[in-house]
Amino acid sequence: QRSNSSPMNRICTTIGPVNSKRLPNGRITPNEKHSKGHSNSIPRGNAEDYMNYKTVQRIDATVNEILKTVSSVSVYEYLESSEAWERTSIEGTLFIYKRSSSPFYAFLILNRLSNENLQMQLQQEVLVHTQYPFVLLRKTATDKVYGLSFTDETTCYE
Repeated sequence: QRSNSSPMNRICTTIGPVNSKRLPNGRITPNEKHSKGHSNSIPRGNAEDYMNYKTVQRIDATVNEILKTVSSVSVYEYLESSEAWERTSIEGTLFIYKRSSSPFYAFLILNRLSNENLQMQLQQEVLVHTQYPFVLLRKTATDKVYGLSFTDETTCYE
């Protein structure tokens, strides 16, 4: 049995001690106190890191640091009315990143199929569960449930 340490679980663990509280039921709640004055730090490294940073920055100007990149993710949405998963038209590269303003963490799936991207700022309570091939996300404010489908098991649990 693999541990429940997907990219989203790790980011929630990262959020936990820094600026939010993990409840016994696994929910993350934001903490109002967080240090201010972060500046965006352009990555010093290879050209791909720089290009990824600039791509995310075009969509979210408050990006501070990209924490994880996954090259291929598909998005499913759970429809409660039919109790079924429906594949959305969102498929592409996943970026998990820190932001310089509240909410301080977010993810973006840069869609290869259209201009409709999926961006979720991790400000509200979010439930996260990993069960290959999915990382399941439930944003309690909207009650929407998304399944991020990964192409390989290792990447799903990383």
